Amino acid sequence: MGRERGSGVWQPRLVAALQELGGEAKLTDIYAQIERAHQGSLLGFWKSTVRQTLQTHDPDSRYFQFQDALFYHKGRGTWGLRTSAAKAALAKPRQVTSIVLCQQEKGTEAL
Repeated sequence: MGRERGSGVWQPRLVAALQELGGEAKLTDIYAQIERAHQGSLLGFWKSTVRQTLQTHDPDSRYFQFQDALFYHKGRGTWGLRTSAAKAALAKPRQVTSIVLCQQEKGTEAL
């Protein structure tokens, strides 16, 4: 599956897992859902990457790093999905946009 680490890979997986689990679930259930949905083997550190991704996309967390406030921590290992934010974030064509912008900039420089 290539690059397994990083928010860009795990963000959509976590959104999908939480959607399948009804929008809110215990961390152990999120892990189980990811294992069911994932095809192939997961790298040894994948659970810590899941926790990191949840925390960095939770605006109430001290680890919040991204503009996308996708998740919330309810407490005692329970996480939830901020549905409107998740839908908006996943609708953004992030990588495709950056490629298009780079091509446009190169085209502009040539003029």
